[in-house]
Amino acid sequence: MFRLQWLKQMAEDHRPSPSSGSSYVIKNVLDSVEDGFKSAKSKALANLSVLISSPTSIPSHTDLVSEVSRLVKEIASAEDGISVTKIVKSQLVK
Repeated sequence: MFRLQWLKQMAEDHRPSPSSGSSYVIKNVLDSVEDGFKSAKSKALANLSVLISSPTSIPSHTDLVSEVSRLVKEIASAEDGISVTKIVKSQLVK
């Protein structure tokens, strides 16, 4: 929670002036960042789906619980990144 408040404040403090013309560039960069988080989430969800539906299909993963836990953490991190990116976009891109 503290991190989200800090990011909101940072975004507010570093908002570009309307005349700077950088709003378009900032939006494109933030859209790319958000797309990266969405891709990471999608990849982790796909891997998690395979592990849960057919854990024996991947014999190298002997510790299924640890692998599922790792993938859930990846999904949570990606969702956090998506949320924070949207907050930053709402503050910087008008």
